[in-house]
Amino acid sequence: MSNDIFADFESRGVNRHSMPLLPPFAALDFVRECRVRGLELLGFDGFKLLPNDRIQPYMEHSLDLSDSHHSDLSSVEKASFAENFLEERLQTDFLFEMVVR
Repeated sequence: MSNDIFADFESRGVNRHSMPLLPPFAALDFVRECRVRGLELLGFDGFKLLPNDRIQPYMEHSLDLSDSHHSDLSSVEKASFAENFLEERLQTDFLFEMVVR
């Protein structure tokens, strides 16, 4: 089922090196759709596109919800945390690789 959500969002992002990357508004919708489908969002990594089909990761724009800092949060709380994180980046040119279980 988790693969279905990636197929549903494929047209809203770009694919680099077999990695689907979503812009902030699509990533925010992805998080909300995870909640609707009951999928566990493990986090996402932030990237910027570079010339010559390259990408640059930005750890400060990435979120790992599977780490010990977030282990006490419910899936709803994790989704809310992720939404807030992405809302702060809506006006940026970052792209996000989403990770679900």
